[in-house]
Amino acid sequence: MKGYVMQLQPFSVNDGEGIRTTIFMAGCPLRCKWCSNPEGFDQKPKTAFYEKLCIGCGLCTTVCHVHNGINLNDPKQREKCDGCGKCADVCPKNAKKRMVVEKEVSEIVEEVKKHRLFYMQSGGGITFSGGETTMQREFLNELSETLYDMGFHLAMETCGYFDFDALKPVLQRMDLIFMDLKHMDSEKHAYLQALAMKRYWKTSNA
Repeated sequence: MKGYVMQLQPFSVNDGEGIRTTIFMAGCPLRCKWCSNPEGFDQKPKTAFYEKLCIGCGLCTTVCHVHNGINLNDPKQREKCDGCGKCADVCPKNAKKRMVVEKEVSEIVEEVKKHRLFYMQSGGGITFSGGETTMQREFLNELSETLYDMGFHLAMETCGYFDFDALKPVLQRMDLIFMDLKHMDSEKHAYLQALAMKRYWKTSNA
């Protein structure tokens, strides 16, 4: 079973009890304007380009099978890019980075097993996040079942936008579920969206 993952973040202390590994899975039914992980809106491989880090060596162009140039921020090049990430693998300055990758359940299990001692000593474990982790239901089901059988403490962060009955087996394995509630008031919701975007642009242009 394969799924699309943005990041495996070890030594996380903000997504549940103790020291954890947070698995950020791609795909989300929402489009919040303040989203901190917009690369995870959909489920497909993606590669980012950080122009400020680029030294213009052109090494990335030698491994690109779609014959793109250096600047992946160019709309025409971005359209051609299939996110394979080969350019990121050879970049000497990390100006290109894999943002969404396809991973096997077994790959993730092997990675989180490395930190098992930290989970045990701190009362931590694994947290599924996103994007919206429930968007990859079959992948989440197999991954959570495998980790559950291994005795890991499991947590899930979700916006609640899912079919409860379809996700019931997954939910029953969770030791902790916390909801990412946006806002109940429509006017305040719109105000906070605008405020978040203002801060985002101020930070990104600094």
